[in-house]
Amino acid sequence: MLTFTDDGFKDAIQKDTGIRPPWAAEAFADLDTDVRQSIARTKADPFVAVRAASCSAVRHTTLTGCRTTASNR
Repeated sequence: MLTFTDDGFKDAIQKDTGIRPPWAAEAFADLDTDVRQSIARTKADPFVAVRAASCSAVRHTTLTGCRTTASNR
């Protein structure tokens, strides 16, 4: 991947599809650091629901993965 560049990759996708991707096509220089950075971005994103300590307090089950049943409503 030494010849990989973000712009070159996006150019190739645009040439093939006609659409230039708006997202960053980053290569993994250090996997551990990149995973930590991705987790931090997810935690900081105001549009990502935070998992509640107890599923009984959760109303939006599709975002959290908790299931609402008669016993935990």
